[in-house]
Amino acid sequence: MCPVEVQQPQAYSLPLPRRSQRLAHWLLASLLLPCIGHAQIIAVQGATDSSVIADAASLSVPGATHQWTFPAAGLAGTVVDVQLQLVLTHAAVGDLKIALIAPDGARLLLAESVGALAGGTPSTADLDGNYLFDDGGGDLWQAAASAGGAVIPQGVQYRPSTAGLRATGGCATWLATVFGGMPAAQANGTWRVETIDQRPANVGGYANAVLRLTVQPPPPDLISASSFEANEGVRPVAAIAQAAITQGATSNCRRPPAYDLDGNGFSDFVVARPTVTPNGDVLRWTYRLNRGNGVDPDRSFDLGRPGDQFASGDYDGDGAWDAALFRPGNPGVYLIRLSSNPDQVRTVAYGSTGEARNVGDYTGDGVFDYAQYNVGSGPSVNGNFLIRDARTGAERPIAISIFWTTQLIGGPDYTGDGIGDLVQRNDNVFQIRDGASSNLGVQNLFGDTSDRLVPGHFGGDPRADVTLTRVFEIPGFSGIRQWSSLIAGGSGPINAALGAAATVPAPGDYDGDGTDDFAVFEILPGNSGSVRYARSGSGGSDTNVIIGQINDLVPASARVR
Repeated sequence: MCPVEVQQPQAYSLPLPRRSQRLAHWLLASLLLPCIGHAQIIAVQGATDSSVIADAASLSVPGATHQWTFPAAGLAGTVVDVQLQLVLTHAAVGDLKIALIAPDGARLLLAESVGALAGGTPSTADLDGNYLFDDGGGDLWQAAASAGGAVIPQGVQYRPSTAGLRATGGCATWLATVFGGMPAAQANGTWRVETIDQRPANVGGYANAVLRLTVQPPPPDLISASSFEANEGVRPVAAIAQAAITQGATSNCRRPPAYDLDGNGFSDFVVARPTVTPNGDVLRWTYRLNRGNGVDPDRSFDLGRPGDQFASGDYDGDGAWDAALFRPGNPGVYLIRLSSNPDQVRTVAYGSTGEARNVGDYTGDGVFDYAQYNVGSGPSVNGNFLIRDARTGAERPIAISIFWTTQLIGGPDYTGDGIGDLVQRNDNVFQIRDGASSNLGVQNLFGDTSDRLVPGHFGGDPRADVTLTRVFEIPGFSGIRQWSSLIAGGSGPINAALGAAATVPAPGDYDGDGTDDFAVFEILPGNSGSVRYARSGSGGSDTNVIIGQINDLVPASARVR
């Protein structure tokens, strides 16, 4: 076992937790990695110009940003774990927005509007003492709810969580998935903690702040990066292995809907266009963040090239989707534009030529895992479905029955246990295969062989539904797209008509009510594009959002089979 060195400033007098020492030893023992030097826990003392957190003037005018800076220098190796210790007082934890930013721009929200979903009131529980943000910590939302108006227990570790005051909130996020694997060249520099008071009347301030970085020489990567995309920034990503942690998220936790790029609980409007550039053909993504009114400006970035498969999801576990592609090859490569650090593209070598569109959270930790589906070569030869844990690198199969390989969707949670499952289809027979146990569930007779299978939660149940779309041809007319959803729990089906024959299904939660909407991408007169969706919370009224143009690709349609 390699020794672990702990370095901390002489001026720092608070007790240093030893979880990072245990984690560093666990990393080496569990992965059986060679010892190359000593793992070190570097404690970096924070500096600030003021101890006071400026109070908000009103609900629409937040207080000035309070900033701690942490000058990290002389690091050699790779960051594998990050902890942040804050000593502060504040009369309402729900007033605060706290974020950690690395020197290379990687950013993770630690807490915001704790205790409140959309329409609720943030917690008024007090902070008073020494609080450590750590991936192995407890649930800050639950602690605030238990405290009521009293003090949240201090001297305790809490994990980061997604923001409140939206349809989602309180879901665990991970410091290691955002900052883990960061090489010294990017970790050396000034780290920052930014704190903003967003609600008036309650006040507070800081007494101290310490950032702890567990650094070790880079081991052989289980998840590798390359620089084959000359026009894309790449952060090498080491295997991020952690002790087994039960997420234990609050009952309010609902993971972001498809293509929610900013984590606000609304699916955003996204298209991708094959584009010729001086550096070769690329996919130019255009997106409009969905604020519920459709008036946000369009933004664009280049990622991948024509022929890559859409494989987006939340790979850094920060509560927002990351644009991602899979490039078939030997090996195949995932290209991921992280929402926590969009200037860096993570590349992950995994799989080969099989379908990669079935990525999802197959471990229940809130982080998307890599998946490969290979169809069986004949009626007596099974297909195979392989999953690679994005945090540990561990691989496991989910068995695919011989006669259940005609159509398959993987990733949505059909059983309600927080873990991605598979729905298999043969002709008009559907069966759920549990993503945790590989067991087959209830069989349903539904639809016909020409229908397309659509992932999503269209009936309001936390479990995903078996949903189909088909084009109903009418002589002399262009045809109508019909939708039918067999709601989880056995109710329904819900039936709707939305879109013409030439439209592209683009499901998502565009109205932010926690239920997916039937939606299509269609071409309007003049060859401009539009996302049209039936609002699930307003009696099915249609809403159009103009974006894109003819021949654009629709990432939200990638999983429709």
